[in-house]
Amino acid sequence: MRFPTQIKPFRAIEAMASAVHVGPSLVRESAVFGGVCVCAWDTPWLEGFELPETDELILAYHSRGSHDVRRQQGTVLSRSRSIPGLLTLIPPGHTVAYHTGGRVSFTTVHVSRTALGEFLRSGTDLPAHDLFAFRDAF
Repeated sequence: MRFPTQIKPFRAIEAMASAVHVGPSLVRESAVFGGVCVCAWDTPWLEGFELPETDELILAYHSRGSHDVRRQQGTVLSRSRSIPGLLTLIPPGHTVAYHTGGRVSFTTVHVSRTALGEFLRSGTDLPAHDLFAFRDAF
């Protein structure tokens, strides 16, 4: 998939588009803190997809669609499920796979390596692994 030049630094967007076979329906970018991009996605019917490792932090909000999105490791599916209203955090350097069993709509926030560096210099730590299907009171 090809995207406007300004979102090229966000390699995870191209990786996501390749994995779900469709580009984002909305892209909003900000140069704040070195680069943050928000994308909206509406996938076609998919059995699942794998997102390769990237150097970006990705926060995904499951907004509509399948109520049976599960993390997949090999042939094993997680017991926990993502349903609309839940979040997933994918730290840089992680490959993740999901069973979707249908159409899914979600919004992703991509934090560039530069912005992430600024964030980490503030003394905040990232989780050691992805956090799948959780709620946040905020």
